Amino acid sequence: MGFNLIGSSIFAMIFIIGVTEATNYTVGDSFGWSVPSNKSFYTDWASTKKFFVGDNLIFNWNGNHSIKITMKTIDYESCNSSWFDALTYLVTKNGTAMSIHTIDAPIGYRYFYCIVGNHCELGQKFSINVQSHSGSSPAPAPAPSFGILSAFLSSLAVYFFTLTRVLVDLEDNLKI
Repeated sequence: MGFNLIGSSIFAMIFIIGVTEATNYTVGDSFGWSVPSNKSFYTDWASTKKFFVGDNLIFNWNGNHSIKITMKTIDYESCNSSWFDALTYLVTKNGTAMSIHTIDAPIGYRYFYCIVGNHCELGQKFSINVQSHSGSSPAPAPAPSFGILSAFLSSLAVYFFTLTRVLVDLEDNLKI
């Protein structure tokens, strides 16, 4: 019985560890984060991907650009340039920049857009629907964390308690 529990615990830990890698997405792929010639460029780019809590969005750009991240649809649709209520706001002027944004909870829509000049109106924007890790297929998660450590320690504790109980039962049977 103890060895079946060990095997099950090891399998569960391997499964948990196997789904803990986040996916890195380079926004716009090789085009990067810039004003596109096609207004739907970034919308098309994002529509081909699934985004999960823990995934990373990598923004690469040259020149004058910003990244405003919000959960407000109205701000995104109107290209609201106020940074006051943004979840994140980054800006560079006349330089090369890279920014990595890790997608955090809660699940739901996030909106990304540039508020420099009329870049947003020209199509430098996209939205994503952040999903949770539960579902029919294993979804990527952040790098190993205390959750995995906790699962490992719990499995180890169950193993030792089971092993101790088996040894006590064996000792009791030998005394008879």
